[in-house]
Amino acid sequence: MRILKDLFLKKRKQPMKKEFVATAVGYVPWGDGAAEYFYNLYEYEDGTRECEKFDGAVLYHTRKCGF
Repeated sequence: MRILKDLFLKKRKQPMKKEFVATAVGYVPWGDGAAEYFYNLYEYEDGTRECEKFDGAVLYHTRKCGF
């Protein structure tokens, strides 16, 4: 019976609060252009950090032709 009490009466850890820090933008070469990526940066209460990656637009370089 004591085992059941220990299992059900223990205080569970609450999930840590995640706080938004900033959004960063990055570009990756892709063919004749570049792919754009967004990174949302988060920080937890204990100081650890995490990021989430989101795809952005695909940018193309237009070349000037002499004809």
